[in-house]
Amino acid sequence: MSQNQSVQLDSQATDESATQVLLDVTIDPDASSELQSLEPQAPETDEPQQSFLRLVGFWVVTLYLLYQAILNVPSISSLALLVAAALVCPADAVRNLGFMRRLHDVLPGLSQTLSGQLSRTPVASHITPGTTLGTIASTLAVLGLLTTPTGGQLALRTYLDFQDVQVSVPDFIEYSQDPIALTDVITCSNPEVSVASSDGVVASAVGVQEVLVDLSEGAYHRSENLAVTVQDTQPPTVKLQMKQVSVGWRDKFDPLKNVVSVTDPVDGVLQNVDEQPDTRGSAVGLEQFYDEGWYVVSGEVDTETPGKYTVTIDASDQHGNEVESSYDVLVLDPLAGVELEATTSVLEYSNKSVDPLTLVTCNDPETVITCTALDLRTVGTQTVVYTLEKGPSTRDKIVTFEVRDTKGPEIALTQSEVTITEGDAFDPYACVSSVSDPVDGALARVDAEPTEAGDGWYTITGTYDVNKEGVYFLQVVACDRNGNRETTGLRLEVNEAPLPVQSEPTAESVQTRSADTAKDYVLNTNTMKFHRPTCRYVETIYDHNRRDVHMDRQEVIDSGYAPCKVCKP
Repeated sequence: MSQNQSVQLDSQATDESATQVLLDVTIDPDASSELQSLEPQAPETDEPQQSFLRLVGFWVVTLYLLYQAILNVPSISSLALLVAAALVCPADAVRNLGFMRRLHDVLPGLSQTLSGQLSRTPVASHITPGTTLGTIASTLAVLGLLTTPTGGQLALRTYLDFQDVQVSVPDFIEYSQDPIALTDVITCSNPEVSVASSDGVVASAVGVQEVLVDLSEGAYHRSENLAVTVQDTQPPTVKLQMKQVSVGWRDKFDPLKNVVSVTDPVDGVLQNVDEQPDTRGSAVGLEQFYDEGWYVVSGEVDTETPGKYTVTIDASDQHGNEVESSYDVLVLDPLAGVELEATTSVLEYSNKSVDPLTLVTCNDPETVITCTALDLRTVGTQTVVYTLEKGPSTRDKIVTFEVRDTKGPEIALTQSEVTITEGDAFDPYACVSSVSDPVDGALARVDAEPTEAGDGWYTITGTYDVNKEGVYFLQVVACDRNGNRETTGLRLEVNEAPLPVQSEPTAESVQTRSADTAKDYVLNTNTMKFHRPTCRYVETIYDHNRRDVHMDRQEVIDSGYAPCKVCKP
């Protein structure tokens, strides 16, 4: 007997007609001898229980497959076969040899175990007339599910994957006037699934919008409602001309002139209002919105009071997005730009008074200027405080002046050259007419130059000898109290005295003169001097001016000659 044998089982029932069924059974080679001697035996006592459990198990499998088929609806033919298989016990279907080969290819271990169990199961008692058609239908149904790609296992897996496809939209779509296609913002977890929508997103309508999305993949279709939120998250933009504006004192100021524009990125120019609105517009979703955008300019600027002020611009679009911007306003000091300049920095020492206001100029005639005094009689550096006042503003400016005494004393002489004869009296101060300072007046005469200037002085320096023939140069020196010095020269010429006219001595005079009183003298007929013969000046006398005499001294004097002061004859 071969390994695979076709065994015909005859079952005789007492109350039922006999039915003959051919079953294909897989026979183990080692058990061929047992099969040859196998006789029909009554089932064991626990066999009905085992058959019942297997029957329940197969019914569960069949109903599960039926549920999945109805749910997925892969094909009408597969559904019809499943319905037919559900009408009979599927135990006959799983005995089909073609199914076992399919099961063996997919799960070899399970196929071998199941084949062994079914081959040892006495199911003949459960086969009833008419089950052959059910067995064939069940076998075809299971084979259709396992082998038909479009209506079986592959279709079921594709459907399950399609049911897991997820579509999503962003948390919100930015408010805009531009049209937005919903398919441009939808994200699908499976790129092979086609996404379409007949609805669009109105980006200019802030709030939550319900849109219908159609998903399709092959023969499968699905619709899904999505909630799309449109939000306005962009605040208005405030554009200013300058971040700091300078305003003159008491000038008119309009805070709006520095505001170039206040615009919303979508709605455009916002409206300027005097104060922030207290009420809001209609409610959309969970937010309250203004009916329209606005902006308020606030901040007090007092142009009467110099200082720094701040102007604030509060803006809000119609959806409640707010922004704040500000700029500074600098109210200029009235004295800003006012300059005070000195016309000179050096002043001449003087006993006169001077108005310090005449020593400066100001570029603003409306500025009131006051100042401290200035003393020209004090030589040196002096500071004058000028106070500038305009409106509420005052400012001090310190100007430094230097008082200098650049003019020395003035010396006046009656004569600058004097000629005298030897022996004549001479007083050099008699030649001085006056010595005075232009500021301090007349200077005092002193015999010698003092160590300090004091109140000013003058003196005559130089040496001379009225009894000695020659030319002498003297200087008149004057100094004022500030140390300015002046000098003037004085020339003195001392001439030799002339000799007296000599007369011839008479006989009587000669006789009466004592012989011992007569001496030798040398006369200078030019200078009218007489010298001892040993005097050093004798050698300087020219021959034509020299006369040697032997006379009485008094007689020589009486002749008009003066004795030399050096040799003293």
